[in-house]
Amino acid sequence: MTSHRLLGALYFALTVAMIAWDILMAGRIVQLRRTPRAFQRITGIAALLLVPALVVAYTAQSLLYGRAIYLVAWLWPFTTILFVIQTIYALTRRLVTPLLGFPLLVYNFIIATVAVTKFVISRGGSPLEFSLALNAAQASMLGTFFGTPALWNPIYLQVPIFAPSLPARWGFTRAARVALAGAAIAMTALVVIELPGAYSGIKSYVAHGKDQLQEHPEGDFRIGLKIFPDLRSGPPPLACGYARCRRIERRHRPGSRARCRARFPGAVDRPVQVGQHAPHRCAWLPEKR
Repeated sequence: MTSHRLLGALYFALTVAMIAWDILMAGRIVQLRRTPRAFQRITGIAALLLVPALVVAYTAQSLLYGRAIYLVAWLWPFTTILFVIQTIYALTRRLVTPLLGFPLLVYNFIIATVAVTKFVISRGGSPLEFSLALNAAQASMLGTFFGTPALWNPIYLQVPIFAPSLPARWGFTRAARVALAGAAIAMTALVVIELPGAYSGIKSYVAHGKDQLQEHPEGDFRIGLKIFPDLRSGPPPLACGYARCRRIERRHRPGSRARCRARFPGAVDRPVQVGQHAPHRCAWLPEKR
């Protein structure tokens, strides 16, 4: 468990470094005049949408906030597609060396494919088998190294990387470029290794494609979901007193005034508006005018 947490912390630090790298690299590309205008626009738009798209991608997996950002869920797959276009443009115009550009292209392509696949599934569509297999391979890779939290925790989201079309100025930036590129290449290689097994698993679903749904399957369910703990005693006195106050409070009309008379030592009576929180073990009495 400790090793998984340590790897998770390292992955989070790597994610923050990738985001900072993308923003800094986009700023340099946009300000340089000798780069093509189309390349500048693609890079600038992708960098501008990166942080909002990550917020959408992080919150889309939450039951509380996923419904609120349903209408803008397309922002994350659209941004990942822009990263793929930027890398392709850099390779075709020879703005980046192929030794670095091709691994980044495969890395960004995997992220974009997984993002588009999840978006299609959320809209009730049926993606291609290859897209589903790529999604399963990425999840298997993350689960192998970071444990089961990687399957549901949005912190393990993979961040795309811009193709560095500019030469490094200092040795530190050159080392950072090599480290980020090496991490991207390593994650890409691990996904590719998991791809055959994921593809076989996706193909195994075909045998159940014609299965008919039943109102009650054969036999009873042997797996249950436990939400609340076992009750070993009655509710605490605080909850009982608060429940009595709420029942008495409902008898008054909304907006009327009442006085809460405390029943415990050291307390004083105070006027309370109906609808506010009342202390426990109290009685609601009409206020004398």
